[in-house]
Amino acid sequence: MTRDELFASIVATRPGRDDLVYLERCGDSYNGRMVMAAEVPPATAAPDV
Repeated sequence: MTRDELFASIVATRPGRDDLVYLERCGDSYNGRMVMAAEVPPATAAPDV
């Protein structure tokens, strides 16, 4: 995905203030992933290690 495609994708998805946007750049290519706030497990759900 190009930089312009990445930004268009982010704008189209309209992330909220509590959502996470992960970005990866490899040269001129970009990958991105969004995690909506509802998908993020609460801190109490984390494993006890």
